[in-house]
Amino acid sequence: MSIIFEIRRRTRAALAPFLLILVIIYFGISFVEGKRGVIAWVSLTQKNKVAENQLYILKSKRDESEKVSQGLRYSSLDLDLLDEQARKKLGFSHPNDFIVYTNNH
Repeated sequence: MSIIFEIRRRTRAALAPFLLILVIIYFGISFVEGKRGVIAWVSLTQKNKVAENQLYILKSKRDESEKVSQGLRYSSLDLDLLDEQARKKLGFSHPNDFIVYTNNH
């Protein structure tokens, strides 16, 4: 009986540290690979950088559009800009104009 008692005693003594090690491993894996873990944080950081770059590009395009629209307002009408935009949109040109085609749109 003493051998069985010794086995039970040692098993009970080893059970708590074993469970503690399993809990530490579980939380360690969750820390690295969980929904809010290190890998997810790195991924979100990269997505944030891409979104910031897209925002910068869109803001610069908006600024360009605002400059063009500012020149076409009635209170500060720029006739050269109006002529340029009309020719660009309608595809017309003056007979004395030289037309140079490029790949830029």
